[in-house]
Amino acid sequence: MRFLSLILALLLTGCGTTIKWEPPKEWLQDCPHPARQVRLNKDLALLVEDYKEALDQCNIDKQSLRKYSQ
Repeated sequence: MRFLSLILALLLTGCGTTIKWEPPKEWLQDCPHPARQVRLNKDLALLVEDYKEALDQCNIDKQSLRKYSQ
């Protein structure tokens, strides 16, 4: 009977706890802006736009992770 009471007490206390997943801190850091050498102005303009869009999306993802972790 004592054993059954102990098991029941453990089960009831286990129901009240929640486990929150925390992403690794590396995932919460902003992405660095890449630096590249280009030869033509057209290449530069295209690279800047592509990288800016990719970094903006990356930082939106990071911001969402930071909000979730709080």
